[in-house]
Amino acid sequence: MQRALAVLSRFSNADRLGHYDQALKHRISNVHFAIAETDSESSACVRTAEGFGVHHVHWFGTTKLAPSAKGSGKFLATHQHLHRGNMQQWFQSRSIETWELKDGLPNTPFLEELIAEKTSKRPTFESQNSPWNAPSIALFFSSQSRSPITSCDRTFTLDLTGVSGNLKKSMAVAITLTTLSHHGMLASNFTEQEKAEIKLNWLIESYGHKAIAILNQEAPGWNQKETNTTS
Repeated sequence: MQRALAVLSRFSNADRLGHYDQALKHRISNVHFAIAETDSESSACVRTAEGFGVHHVHWFGTTKLAPSAKGSGKFLATHQHLHRGNMQQWFQSRSIETWELKDGLPNTPFLEELIAEKTSKRPTFESQNSPWNAPSIALFFSSQSRSPITSCDRTFTLDLTGVSGNLKKSMAVAITLTTLSHHGMLASNFTEQEKAEIKLNWLIESYGHKAIAILNQEAPGWNQKETNTTS
């Protein structure tokens, strides 16, 4: 893999490589993003999440991401699940807590309340030997009439003061991720090996068939790791 990355890096310009390296420094490893629909509105949510550095995006069903999300999609680890139960099991098996935005439901806690529960366990003094490990969570954003999984671990709402209290989903995504970031809940804990794999995939996606041809010629026997999964 390192050989393949070195080969493609030789054929890439410095600006592209620098941009990728900078993005990898802030790539979010502990927060997953999940949607139920793959329509244009959800595509806007995907683009927003990727803009904040979220790397893992999930959805269920047989449809693919809408064309408007493909630009961001090539920089993401996309996980398509056949059924919502499969997606729920995927998160449970990895001890990832699921949070779903649910506006309009009575007694739904504000996002800040959920964050306060988690950050209350954060040590007052952090050292290299005992750093703060932000919890792994999956954020679900779906239409009011549909829930992406049978039951999420927690539901939350946003503290809005307007009359309507309604936001476009992409705006809700931006507010949620901004709030999590403000409270230190977004972590970039990818290993150097994982970062190299992500960078290699980005280069392959950027150059397409040309990248494959170069690798087959310059690095025969290279192994491409598939980042898009289906369960």
